[in-house]
Amino acid sequence: MKGLGLLLSLLLLSGCVAGLPKSGPAVVELVTQGETANNGVGSTKRGMACAQSILGLVAFGDASVAAAKRQGGITNVSSMSREITGFNVYFLRYAKSCTIINGT
Repeated sequence: MKGLGLLLSLLLLSGCVAGLPKSGPAVVELVTQGETANNGVGSTKRGMACAQSILGLVAFGDASVAAAKRQGGITNVSSMSREITGFNVYFLRYAKSCTIINGT
């Protein structure tokens, strides 16, 4: 029984998930960040690549710029943004980070 308590304590005190703060029992994060890479390039195509994390222990996916370019068939980037979504409710943690590329 002590081992279960220790395991739950470690889960609660484990590292952050996509930057989620630990200020209380329930935290939800919805963030969009972006910037223009090249103003001279149009944006007729869009590519998105995502990675996810569960409990801060298991992570999967590829949210790289290269993966988003591949997914959208983009060679010239006009802008890039990142969307981060996550929640932290006691020991239940989930985070998703997506890279979005616009270009031609």
